[in-house]
Amino acid sequence: MSLADLRQNPPAPPAKGAVKPIFADVGYNLVLSGSFAQAVAYFSELENGTRLYHLRNFNLQRGHEANQSSVTLSLNFELLGWP
Repeated sequence: MSLADLRQNPPAPPAKGAVKPIFADVGYNLVLSGSFAQAVAYFSELENGTRLYHLRNFNLQRGHEANQSSVTLSLNFELLGWP
């Protein structure tokens, strides 16, 4: 898989009167391209990895090249991190 785009989302403002959490969610948008098998393997790595994450949204689309069987995977997820 090749990385097409990686962006960190700005942190959400805390709610008034809310208790400050020990850990904070760090959001990311990620776009990858490659074969369908590579996309499935990427999800497997996320599920079986050592980091905690929350998958907010994903989109899987067929690639633009008609002669290749490529896909584009877009992910919106949050990792657990220190504030």
